[in-house]
Amino acid sequence: MLRPSAIDRIVQAEFESVATARMDGIALSSGRYVSVINGEDLVSTNWITESYGLLEATPGLAVVHPEITVAFGEQRFVAQHDDSDDPDFDFMSTLERNPWASTITTYRSVFANIG
Repeated sequence: MLRPSAIDRIVQAEFESVATARMDGIALSSGRYVSVINGEDLVSTNWITESYGLLEATPGLAVVHPEITVAFGEQRFVAQHDDSDDPDFDFMSTLERNPWASTITTYRSVFANIG
C-alpha cells in the first residue's frame, strides 16, 4: 500500500475542455499511476492510496473506478457502477451508455496508448 507521501503531485488546471485538461495533466505526470478526479467530485480520503493498492494487487493492466456514485446537485441519485469482471457484465451495453464515473486510477501507460 502506498503512503500519501508517495503521491508525486496534484495538478490543477483550467481549460475549456475537460478532456484537454486531463490529457495535459497526464502528460505532465511522471509516475507509474495516474488518478483522474474532477474538481466537483468528492472522493474518500483513502481513494488514491486504496486504488493504487488495488492496481498493485491486480495482474496486468486495470482501471480502478468507484463502486458507487452519489449525486447531490441538481440531480440527486445513487448509482452503483458495473464491474467489467462480473460474469453478467455486458460489454455491448457500453456502446449505448458509459457505465462508469469519470473518477479513475490506472497505469499512466494506459493513457499513453490512447493519446
